[in-house]
Amino acid sequence: KSDLAVLRSNIRHKTGLKFGSSDGLEIGRWVVAGVDQSPGLHAGIVSAFIRNIPKEGGVIGVQLEDGNKSIGGVPVRVVVAGSPAQKAGLKRGDIIFAINNKEIFTTQALIKAVTQYNPGEKVKVSLKRRGEKMDFEITLGYRVTVFDNPRMRNRNDSLSVQVSKRRSGFERVIQHDTTMTTADIGGPLLDLEGKLIGINIARANRVEFFAIPIEHVKQVLKENEKAIKESR
Repeated sequence: KSDLAVLRSNIRHKTGLKFGSSDGLEIGRWVVAGVDQSPGLHAGIVSAFIRNIPKEGGVIGVQLEDGNKSIGGVPVRVVVAGSPAQKAGLKRGDIIFAINNKEIFTTQALIKAVTQYNPGEKVKVSLKRRGEKMDFEITLGYRVTVFDNPRMRNRNDSLSVQVSKRRSGFERVIQHDTTMTTADIGGPLLDLEGKLIGINIARANRVEFFAIPIEHVKQVLKENEKAIKESR
């Protein structure tokens, strides 16, 4: 859920970092992020209240026509090049009528049926092609990589050099605008006293970066406390 991992390492030295707190963190509060290498540390501000980022869900990689019951499903208008749908064998003109054996007849119902699953999960797509019914197993992809086409991006995405594959589905995040690259993701988010208040987890676009609050990081460590002790 947090996209954090606890790794075993033989390195034994103090980091020099002390735990801070994200409690009461206000919009406009200065923070520091980045790694201690080129381009180095950068300052920015908290740009939103700590909040949940809803799950975006996986995609099959198609653009759709309006569907209805009289058609018997949702017609495929475009199969995105290199997408999971193309790799599985879907074609333009196919009419999708079920996802994992659940019938769907509208575009919105199809989108909802697919995005309830995560990237990497497999779904069964049932469709009609020239009157013949077929089933395809498709491994869902990340929206940001499947639709990596300038014409399909919003303005912030178009101006971004590179964003994180996963940038949704987090229970609680600190959002800030500190300039970083994706290489900095996984590094610390500090207050101006140098205390650790979060771990940077995703670059959403050119001005939005997400960090897991330190309280949640501590909870992950607590949940893995037994495994950590046994690995020493």
